Amino acid sequence: MSYSESEIERIEELLDRAYQSEDLEEIASFARQILEMDSDNPEALILLADSLDYSEEKLELLQKARGPLRQAVEEAGLLGSESLMDEEEGILYIGLLQRLGFALLSEARTEEALEVAQDIVSYDSENLTLGKTLVYRCLIDLQRFGEVLEQAMGDDEVTPARQHAVAISTFMLSGANRASYKALWDAFKVGPNIPFYILGYIPEPDPEEMSEEEEEDFNFSILFEDAWTLSRELFNWFSSATILFGLLTDRFLEEDKESFFVLLGSLNIRSYYEDALQKIGPHDRYTDAEVLDEEVLSVLRAGTFLPLD
Repeated sequence: MSYSESEIERIEELLDRAYQSEDLEEIASFARQILEMDSDNPEALILLADSLDYSEEKLELLQKARGPLRQAVEEAGLLGSESLMDEEEGILYIGLLQRLGFALLSEARTEEALEVAQDIVSYDSENLTLGKTLVYRCLIDLQRFGEVLEQAMGDDEVTPARQHAVAISTFMLSGANRASYKALWDAFKVGPNIPFYILGYIPEPDPEEMSEEEEEDFNFSILFEDAWTLSRELFNWFSSATILFGLLTDRFLEEDKESFFVLLGSLNIRSYYEDALQKIGPHDRYTDAEVLDEEVLSVLRAGTFLPLD
């Protein structure tokens, strides 16, 4: 279908206005106006999808955009090329695949989401996308724990997704043993606040004030929240570690501490806490919270401060 010069200019104008806007309703309005003129416009389909919560409608929009974008990538000779992510068409295509993968996962179409994630990773040699994060999350959802460990062995980049997936998989395969214990604290090390976001033990950071790191940690916690509930034993193990680490690093509000100390007793880890506290020493020895976190994790990883099978 061909378009007049004025229609092309109008579409470009609406796209520009949509990209400049931060109002989701306004963006959706611009996208719908474009789709009235060009029902297959991939950028408008993506913009409209971005204005929606995860749903079947969102997924359908992204799937509809995939065809024309893939065609554009093919016509540019980029499909299967290592330079795909260096070109505008390729960047847009990978961005679509990333959105599509998470939308498929949200609709419990995990096998399809994994295929999309693996497609993303095949182009992403510099780990610029969330492709690997999506791969790990899909494998956990599919309970393909051995594949998680294989994937991690070939993955040199230490990320929250890699470390959390390894900790979950090691526990699910062999229970609370020395390997899963070390993997657990390695997961804490890459994002000490993530477990507390996952369990709701510390509040969501203020969107107006949060740093980029806080935003990434909080968004990751939402993605992996369900992964830690695969079994009651896994969840209790993770919760015990989080409470232990939280008390040792003074993460809890003063008025909540007593409740968490009671939980230490019910989880049968109070003696572990007291032993670790003695090894860490007075907190005023440490210059800041990050230094304390590092010392606590070093002590916890070196010893045994949770029950093993």
